[in-house]
Amino acid sequence: MMTDLIQAMLSRHSIRQYTDEPLQEEHLQMILLAGMCAPSSRNLKSGHMIVVKDKTMLEKLSQAKTAGGQMLKNAACAIVVYGDASASDAWIEDCSLMMGQMHLAADDMGVGSCWVQIRNRHNASESADATIKRLLSLKETDCVEAILSLGYPVKKQPAYEVDQFELNSIKVI
Repeated sequence: MMTDLIQAMLSRHSIRQYTDEPLQEEHLQMILLAGMCAPSSRNLKSGHMIVVKDKTMLEKLSQAKTAGGQMLKNAACAIVVYGDASASDAWIEDCSLMMGQMHLAADDMGVGSCWVQIRNRHNASESADATIKRLLSLKETDCVEAILSLGYPVKKQPAYEVDQFELNSIKVI
């Protein structure tokens, strides 16, 4: 039985090319809500978000790591997802769950998104995390997991087909 949630998962793609259309505020609010209601370890809610709409800042964020963040400069906006490492040892997982739920929510509304990994990435002079901490004035205990780029896709990708996945390759014991 194909549920709406499974269908949403099959239709989600990483989108790196966006139109010039600004993101509707209602869409942004629903995407943020999806991230905020993500489960977290011991319900500590160690994950946090910063919405970036400023084009100059998006350009700077696109250069925070050597490769893989270029789409940020053309995004309608981006959500920087970071965790407070002093609040929970599971901040990485908390932030990852937030990112995943926001990906699905974005796709459900016709908004393209792409996960831009920051943790353990670097640019020519420092870690991408250090660059973003400096740009956004984050605390030392704040650790950036990723950035979610958002915008309306130039081209909609077709949904994946269930038969593309090898469900029978999963071992059951």
